[in-house]
Amino acid sequence: MTNKKKANKLVKITVASAIALSALAQPLGSVMTVKAAEAPVTTKAESKLLQSTGLKASVPVTLKNTQFTSTETSIPGWEIAPDGNLFGTPYNIGSKQSDGYFKMGTSDVAVKPDGQGGIQTKLPLGKTNGHVIRQTIDTIPGVTYTFNWTHKGISGGNYIADLLDFSRFYTQGMDDSAPTLRLNANVFQGVEQNKSVSFMANSNKTAIALLFAVVNTEATVDPVIQFSNLSLTASATESIATPTISTVTDNDTVVTGTGEAGQNVKVTLADGSFRTGVVDEDGIYSIKILKQAKDKVIKVLLYDGQGNISPVASTTVISDVVAPPTINAVTSDDTTVKGTGVNGATVTLTIGTATYTGTVSGGEYSITIPKQSAGTVISAKESLNGKTSTSVSTTVTQGTVAAPTISAVTTDDTTVKGTGITGAVVTITIGSNTYTGAVTGGNYSITIPKQAAGTVISAKQTVNSKPSASVTTTVVSTQTTLTANDFTIGADNYIRGTYTGSDVAKLAIEVNGVVQQKITATGSPYQYYAKGKVTAGTDEVYVITYNASGVQLKRVKVNVQTLTSGTITPATFYIGTDNYVTGTLTGDVSKFSLTINGVETAKINVTTAPTFRYYANNLIRNLTDVVTVNGYDNAGKLLDSTTVTISKR
Repeated sequence: MTNKKKANKLVKITVASAIALSALAQPLGSVMTVKAAEAPVTTKAESKLLQSTGLKASVPVTLKNTQFTSTETSIPGWEIAPDGNLFGTPYNIGSKQSDGYFKMGTSDVAVKPDGQGGIQTKLPLGKTNGHVIRQTIDTIPGVTYTFNWTHKGISGGNYIADLLDFSRFYTQGMDDSAPTLRLNANVFQGVEQNKSVSFMANSNKTAIALLFAVVNTEATVDPVIQFSNLSLTASATESIATPTISTVTDNDTVVTGTGEAGQNVKVTLADGSFRTGVVDEDGIYSIKILKQAKDKVIKVLLYDGQGNISPVASTTVISDVVAPPTINAVTSDDTTVKGTGVNGATVTLTIGTATYTGTVSGGEYSITIPKQSAGTVISAKESLNGKTSTSVSTTVTQGTVAAPTISAVTTDDTTVKGTGITGAVVTITIGSNTYTGAVTGGNYSITIPKQAAGTVISAKQTVNSKPSASVTTTVVSTQTTLTANDFTIGADNYIRGTYTGSDVAKLAIEVNGVVQQKITATGSPYQYYAKGKVTAGTDEVYVITYNASGVQLKRVKVNVQTLTSGTITPATFYIGTDNYVTGTLTGDVSKFSLTINGVETAKINVTTAPTFRYYANNLIRNLTDVVTVNGYDNAGKLLDSTTVTISKR
């Protein structure tokens, strides 16, 4: 190939960097601040250790529209411009032509994006000035970026491998006077070549450009070159400690946090824009931002400009206005109020003048309260970071309603009675008929027609529209009375008494919970042979009556007694000398009294057996007084009565 064929045709990739300056601002709005003492400042020794042990890590970077999609008037993300200042004014590419090309102004320079990852460039043969396809990307100073692409000569020469162009890669900082050459490459017809070049960014924004031009080539007609498979990666050493980022609300205009003192800070917002600053000597950074919407993610990264970075810290923007919690339904049975809220928030329940608090954990809260009456209003609000939500409320509904009681009903009754919850409505159901009444003072009484024996009557009560379970009773035949006389062991053979009621068919006694043989009721009064069945004064004995169907009608307790005996012997009482009537007693005497001239005094307990004394100084005054001393058992049965001799010394 001749030197002419190898002459410079300039296809340049030029990189120019623009340093974006961000002024540090004082915090505005509602910002969570971090005390300097709390900032995790990394020492120089720690920083060196991190750098020596840091691993290479990929750094997020975005190259827009690598597919080269286009509209009728633009190629989004890309600009076509003349060679030179990569931040200069781009061409007006006008409208897409029928052949898919965009034409640069009045010149014959044209580009054709294919929407599938490639773009073709066409230059008039003999034109020596270059043109660029460029894009400005966000970069981090000191981070290494690698740009990859494929170029191929499509047409313009007569043969495969005809030299159509040269390719060069340049970088240029905004403050540099000229670009720096990084790579030279030839472009040949029909030959596809993959290229890759790395560069270290020196600013927060970098322009990347592919330059195409026709200079001293073997092209015979306007050459067409295709660029495709564009990609961009970045890497750095992850050796700076992860920064912190304070809570950000949708009303904040400052992002604050902590990090290694002296490091650069890059705050990336949800829309891809960013702000920069520096961590101060106390390990704190504070960077102005525009207000961000709730749920947007803000990312923070530290870098030193020498290829060292930190892991990315992020936070999600929260609402400056705390959303109200939810509150679940509460019944009169509940002793907890539950609902959902913002994690970490304090929920305050208000019931009348009382308040109860709890903390939201895992998005839920549960707060203990006393049981509340149906109709009580419970309100809830939550507070977080000094902000308090509006209130929500719920009204307590009726919980489980206990069933009422229902008293026995006889064939003569015209009311059903029982107990219930004051204010409840009791419904009595008899067959298909219902009767209602209110509970007052814990009791109810509802009028009904007389019912036949065996009729089932049910009752339920309703409180605050919530009914209870039902209870039932069965109507029994009327039995007006059942009595049982006292039964004395050793003296009586029969338990006797009376009853009324035509339905009484059988009688039985129950001794200590065991029902004895039923006998036929032949009339009132009745007697039941109990000798040998009731044997101790402590026996629990009942008389029971039954109807012909064996349904119990009445049940009464029998007073069981045992035989008692005892004597009481008084000493002579001397008027004017004695104050007490004294003497001795025996047996079951447990109480005693005096009868003076036919009038009995109060009975008093025996406390000094086998002796006794009864104060009588002001009771017995004359030798003619007739005085007896009386001895009684525990049941009040008189066991002995003896005359007291009255004398005078």
